[in-house]
Amino acid sequence: MVVMSATLHRSPVSVGLVDGLPRTRRPYRLSAALAAVAAIAGAATVLVPDVLSGPPAMRGSARGTALVVLVVAVPALFVGARLTARGSARGLLVWLGAAGYLLYNAVMLLFGTPFNRWFLLYAAMLSLSIWTVLALLADVDVDRLADRFDARLPARALAVYVWVVAGLNALVWLRRVVPAVLGSNPASVLEGTGLTTSPPTCRTWLSRCR
Repeated sequence: MVVMSATLHRSPVSVGLVDGLPRTRRPYRLSAALAAVAAIAGAATVLVPDVLSGPPAMRGSARGTALVVLVVAVPALFVGARLTARGSARGLLVWLGAAGYLLYNAVMLLFGTPFNRWFLLYAAMLSLSIWTVLALLADVDVDRLADRFDARLPARALAVYVWVVAGLNALVWLRRVVPAVLGSNPASVLEGTGLTTSPPTCRTWLSRCR
């Protein structure tokens, strides 16, 4: 983990010289900090499961999320940043996707897991992932980056796929939330979750979605 953070921090001098890719070292430094915090938070959540509370489904969901963060998302963040530093446009997409994944799951760990001793780690992971995504988006020239991809890339089909997945996920979520909000007991949607509010994901109702 230390080597990973140091490598991300020392991005090549070519950063900013490649069309469309990040122009400063800021995203690399933020990603180094994010990788370190996410790895620690993931390892702590997986290796110290007794710290988690709430229903078994929620504890298992949190540990599974933390494991994927540790063994998939953090390495993907590192690989994407390294490839981007070498001039790879596809590496940038991997990097941005990994940072977005960490942001989403930081929200889940922070707000979808009952308060525990790793709260500050989750908060730091959320803050760093937000700033990493913002720094990447601010430093990337989208138009010049788009020119680097093959014109045959099925952009429209990919966009349709993303919107279909997002729409279906929203419907699954709203199918339970809307009746609860309009009913006499809005809190009924949280029964069995151990939470006081509901992050927008089917994972909250994991035991019901099987």
